[in-house]
Parts: sequence; structure tokens; C-alpha cells
Amino acid sequence: PSNPALSVTKTADKTGASVGETITYTVTVTNIGDVALTGVTVKDTMAGKVTFVGEDSFESFDLDVGETKSIEYTYVVTTNDAGKTITNDVSVTSDEVKTPVQDRVTVTIKALEGMRIITVNRVHNGNTIVSIPVTVPDGEAYTVTDADAPAAFDNGGNHYIRIDATLPTVPAGDEDVSVDVRYALD
Repeated sequence: PSNPALSVTKTADKTGASVGETITYTVTVTNIGDVALTGVTVKDTMAGKVTFVGEDSFESFDLDVGETKSIEYTYVVTTNDAGKTITNDVSVTSDEVKTPVQDRVTVTIKALEGMRIITVNRVHNGNTIVSIPVTVPDGEAYTVTDADAPAAFDNGGNHYIRIDATLPTVPAGDEDVSVDVRYALD
């Protein structure tokens, strides 16, 4: 009997990165079985956030016995990634290999130097409805804006109206802080 099988490895060109840097990921799929594979499909948790290199894509493909295909793509680190770890999972199947074969790579993103995160919580009756992270330079005061806490917003089928007449100002400092803006249900 034939023995269809495949392997996948996922690599990143760095283990740590800073905001604005580009991470290059490579997914390598190899037919390690003894029969040609058709409809090889790559699913990736970064799909939709990456730029493919050259003609590469996540379109399905075929692999002869012993054949390898590499897919390369890049991701530019955003301020939302600062201080976090980007975990990137890939899984591969084919018409002959139904159980996904998986791999994972992580890249640790440095916190922003000289920056802090102000979390603006839109609060109703003591419960946070939405949290908006805002990155601001250390040492600067920050006044919450209408973009962070609009006069009204919709969430989960509810319409909320801001009841705090003035938006709060976070004093100068270098610590990450949270600030609450109160809302009532309309």
C-alpha cells in the first residue's frame, strides 16, 4: 500500500524584532511519502497580514515524491505588537494527507523605547465594554480624544452615550496606565 506523507517547517529570519522591522517567514513543505500529493493546502495564522515574496502564495499545489516547496513572506511589526510575542502557526494538508501537519515559530517584539501605552477603557456600570490602547511618548501628558472615547458608540447591539463631560488627562510619566471613561446605555 502507498504511504502518503508530508512534512512542514516554519522559520523566521529573527527571534526578536522591534516596531517597524520586517520579519521574513519561510514555510517549507516536503513530500516525504511514496506517492505524489495533490491539492496541498497551507493554512497560516498570519494570512491576510503578510506580503508574499515573488510569486509565492497560499494557493494549493501538487508535490511529487521527494519534492519540496518553500513559501516566503514578510510581515512588518506594528506598534500593536510592541512588548508581545507573535506566535505564527502553520498547518498543511493534501488530498491524500487529511490530518494537518503543523509547525510554529515565535518572534518576541521589544517594547517601544521611550513609549508607554495608555489604555482607554469605555466603561458602563463599572464594566469595561471596549479597551483602546494608545501609544504615547514617555514623559508627555496625554488627553483622551474623541477617537479614543467618542460621544457615542455601538457595541454588541447596544448604543452607549458618554456621560463624562470632560475627557481625562493622563499626567506625564513613563508607566503604562489605564483610564476609564464612563458611558450610559441609550
